[in-house]
Amino acid sequence: MEIDSGRHFGCEACGSPSVDLPSPLTESCVIRCHACGKCITTWREFRERIHAEILKHEGPRSSRVLCADP
Repeated sequence: MEIDSGRHFGCEACGSPSVDLPSPLTESCVIRCHACGKCITTWREFRERIHAEILKHEGPRSSRVLCADP
C-alpha cells in the first residue's frame, strides 16, 4: 500500500485503493488488494500505517482520534 504526500492511497502494483478484509479479522491475517489480489500487508501493519498517516495529516487539528476497527 503506497501513501504519498499527494494523498495517493493505493496498491503499489495496480493503484487500486480498495482492499479485501478476510473474516475472521485477526492481527496476523493478510490484507490483499481487491483489484489485483496482491498481498499488501497484515491487518496489524495496515492499521498502524493508516493510523500514522491520519496523525501525520491531522496532527494537532484533531483533538480526538476515533477508531472504527472492526
